[in-house]
Amino acid sequence: MTRSLPRHRGRLKRAPIFAVAGVAAVGLAVPAVIAAAAVAAEPDGPDTKPPLLNTSILAPAPSGWHHGDPDYRAHAIERGGSEVDSISYSIDGGPVVIEHDDQVAIDMSADGVHEIEIWTIDTVGNESFHQRHTVKVDTVAPTITLPTATEFTVGQKAVFTYLCEDAISGVKSCDADVPNKEPLRTSTPGEYVVHVAATDEAGHVTNAEYRYTVVESDDTPPVVELRLAPEPASGWYQSYLGAAVVASDPSGVASVHYVTDGAVSTNGDVVGESEATFDLTVDGVTDITYWAFDEAGNGSERRTSTVRIDTVEPRIDIASPALPNPLAASEFEVEQGAVVPLEFECVDAHSGIESCGASDNRPAAAALSALPTDELGEQSVKLVARDNAGNVTKTQIVYTVVEASDEAPVEPGDTDGEGQDGAGGPTSPASPASSASSASSASVGSGLADTGFPLMPAVLLAGGLVVAGGIALTARAALRARR
Repeated sequence: MTRSLPRHRGRLKRAPIFAVAGVAAVGLAVPAVIAAAAVAAEPDGPDTKPPLLNTSILAPAPSGWHHGDPDYRAHAIERGGSEVDSISYSIDGGPVVIEHDDQVAIDMSADGVHEIEIWTIDTVGNESFHQRHTVKVDTVAPTITLPTATEFTVGQKAVFTYLCEDAISGVKSCDADVPNKEPLRTSTPGEYVVHVAATDEAGHVTNAEYRYTVVESDDTPPVVELRLAPEPASGWYQSYLGAAVVASDPSGVASVHYVTDGAVSTNGDVVGESEATFDLTVDGVTDITYWAFDEAGNGSERRTSTVRIDTVEPRIDIASPALPNPLAASEFEVEQGAVVPLEFECVDAHSGIESCGASDNRPAAAALSALPTDELGEQSVKLVARDNAGNVTKTQIVYTVVEASDEAPVEPGDTDGEGQDGAGGPTSPASPASSASSASSASVGSGLADTGFPLMPAVLLAGGLVVAGGIALTARAALRARR
């Protein structure tokens, strides 16, 4: 990039010889003259002398680096009677830039080392000598990297390490109150400051301060706790919950850790924070072990807490009476006075059963072992199960008590009052004598039957006794006759 300067043209019958190689006393740049000589032009002869090209630049640092815009300028002077046509230049081997003027200002402020080639031509084609200059520019100050640790305990070994860098001209000097890689003072509590200064080859200076604190030794482990919702009186939570392990320490918490075992199995390690959070979303018993470390390396004691969760209601299994749908009220009929056993079981998978019972609408003191059937009409029995977490399940058995049937069972061989035997066949007619005999037999049978003794064995026994008695009397009469 160039900046055109005010143009001044004119023929010089004699051009002086001069050279510039330094800086003016007031601090401004003095043009550096590259041309070796300028001789007087022949007033009437042809112009064969090339123009003279003067270039100027601000004085760099002793290292040759400019710390800002070097203000590079060029001025062409005609020597042979013609006029300056243009000034041409190329930077870092790039394309040639032609400026049709006798003065130009070229932008050379980009950081880095640049090579410029520049020359001039007059209107009759005389070309000057090609000048080549090296321009070094560094506009960025150096950087300083300091340690990250800023707190130490009394007597702790702390080495001060720092780094000065400059990517363009390079670091000329890098100094600090404490030499690099030497120990810091930690013998007494307090706050300390170390000054660091860096200078690059272009003359830029960077200053930095490293501040650190020395505190009393920390031998106390951090305080750590497990934060949960308040535990119910039963010891069992009836809903899922979140948990947090929270640590605190005057010197700062370095890390927090936890491990869970049981219904929930997980672990966590949180570095650089004083809190770790997680969720418990499974029914059952979970043991949580937790601990923490402080910045001084002290570790807390590992603590373990047990969390019990039961969000599921207990179950009631009904064995008797047999119900179409044991989980809902079931309606059926029962005869009055009938014995219907009541058998059921309460089951809970997590906290266990606290109570399991049955009741009806009457204030019965004893637990029910059978359905009440003494009163007619619709009846119900309530079943209630409660687990140790407080979850409750209720159901009921609904039934109707109806009058018992009057029909008595008919045994085979008996008559039904209409001339039919127990098998349903007709009976044969009987004679009066046989009727009387039958009536007598029925009366005895009825009596014996009432006592539960069999009829035919009794008749045979009586006949045997009569025969035995007759034989005894006959034997006695015969004995008397012999006498």
